[in-house]
Amino acid sequence: MSDLAEKYKQEGSYVVCDFICPTPKARKFFNADFIVWVDTIKKGRYDDTNAMFVKPEKFDFHVTSQDAKVWAVKIAEKIK
Repeated sequence: MSDLAEKYKQEGSYVVCDFICPTPKARKFFNADFIVWVDTIKKGRYDDTNAMFVKPEKFDFHVTSQDAKVWAVKIAEKIK
């Protein structure tokens, strides 16, 4: 996914990738320009991911409740 995102970015497109990135090493590998931490559940459905998950120390926006209409506006304002 990282390679594909980078390809489209280099072509001038905006790219949004939505996935769980559970460790600092994985986050560094992806090299995102803007990170939205969606922190709305205590435990995910995959035990192995839950076991390795480390809360991110660096992010650009922190979503704390499940209300996409509200958060989308706030995130868009921050990106501008």
